Amino acid sequence: MSFKDDIQNTLVGPDDQVLVKIEQAVIQLDEAQLLELMECINDDSRFEGRLPLRLRILARISETAGDPHLIVLALVRLLWRLGSRKDLPDFGHVPNNLPEYALFMEKAAFKALGECPLSKAAAELGHATLSQRHGDFIMSSKTAHSGLKRICEIPEIKNPTDEINLKQLVQSEVYFNLMQIAADSSFREGNSSLALQSADEWIQMIDTWEKVPGKLDVQRFFYNLLMGDIRDREGNRKESLNSYKLALEHADSDQKRAYSWHAIAEVEKKLGHKESSWNHMVIAVETWLKGHNPQLAERNINWLENEADTPDKKEKVESLRYLSQQTGVETINRYRKAMIRFDAIIAELRKGSGLQSLVTPLDDLIDELIEIGAWPDLVYVLPARAVVESMLDEPSEKESFIDKAREIIESKLSENFRSPALFFVENAHALVLRNMGNYEEAFRILFEHALDTRKNYPENYGPEEKSTVEALHFLGTIAGHDQVLIEEKVNTVFSTIA
Repeated sequence: MSFKDDIQNTLVGPDDQVLVKIEQAVIQLDEAQLLELMECINDDSRFEGRLPLRLRILARISETAGDPHLIVLALVRLLWRLGSRKDLPDFGHVPNNLPEYALFMEKAAFKALGECPLSKAAAELGHATLSQRHGDFIMSSKTAHSGLKRICEIPEIKNPTDEINLKQLVQSEVYFNLMQIAADSSFREGNSSLALQSADEWIQMIDTWEKVPGKLDVQRFFYNLLMGDIRDREGNRKESLNSYKLALEHADSDQKRAYSWHAIAEVEKKLGHKESSWNHMVIAVETWLKGHNPQLAERNINWLENEADTPDKKEKVESLRYLSQQTGVETINRYRKAMIRFDAIIAELRKGSGLQSLVTPLDDLIDELIEIGAWPDLVYVLPARAVVESMLDEPSEKESFIDKAREIIESKLSENFRSPALFFVENAHALVLRNMGNYEEAFRILFEHALDTRKNYPENYGPEEKSTVEALHFLGTIAGHDQVLIEEKVNTVFSTIA
């Protein structure tokens, strides 16, 4: 059996079993084998339907690997894939949310490599990525350029050897990720001249480094996509079109190919190439429908509908709409419509009249959200149903809705998002108790949960949530055991929140 076959077997089996095998492999394998392992982990086709597993693998490698450069490589690749999703798996000691992860990566890089240009550049990469994802392009550009200065202190960066090793691989990935952020952020902040300067350095380094790890198709894809954007902004449509076509040549996934076809179609429309623009947008939509982003297809089906000027084109639009309903867009639309209904129900609830008429719509909404698996939203809908129940003349099931919400928080939400959701549910529970006339118990829940939240979870809250926690804590400190004051303050809190 070849080593590649061994790698294949390493990635087969239940997730926890795979993680154990990975932990053993990173200790036992030599450097050449580790390079092969990291290449296999980078292969999307091996993780179809199991994308969270790859994130857990990278987190486990960063915790257990003996080679310091392998640790940083795993951290960099995990950073690249760490987005804003709320349903990410638990990574153990490694944070699974980007704000915390950026700081963790900085500390982990310095621990693995000591204070050196590479560890400093890796730290800057984490913070630049965070700023870019938050839309602060001025800061992400500044931080990425600072990181590039750090890593360019390493002589091998501009003169790599012919044979790849872990050290060179992580140096190149840190450099290219920083360069991509620097160029893209400069463009997005409106500084096209700095973006062009960065892009020029970028393509030169791509040419220099391709002799080491081989073809850098991903880098060439992003470089050409950026150049297409820059030329389009300048009004140089022909050059923009050429750049997007080059991006398409280097696209290594359906997602990247769809983005390329979409960009090509948009520029062709500006150039007056009506038929080719239509045909290429169809390809983009069909590609998105095959992949994991049918919602992007939906938006551009509307684009096609506006451009459909023949019966055949109109028929094609209808065909694409049908396909979209079979690939998940229907579920997305159901979710959107469901939450619009919820907003309308909340508006009626605040009026305080016709409460019985809200019961059936809320129950139907709960059933639909369960069917489509919209667990984070159920956490907010179920307590609303409990509040309605508590305001009826003959309430019956108010506690069960609160209990169901708590169960969803525990079983369906990632750990990082449990405390804010629980804070909302417990406040709703206190409102239910207030409506039932149990002011003392309502106060106890408000104060104790605010105290616990204030003590243990301050990093999970935004300004509004923090203000609410502080207000509730202040309420507890001044109310004491005065029953009249408790009733007055609880009513004041809920009238303010409403």
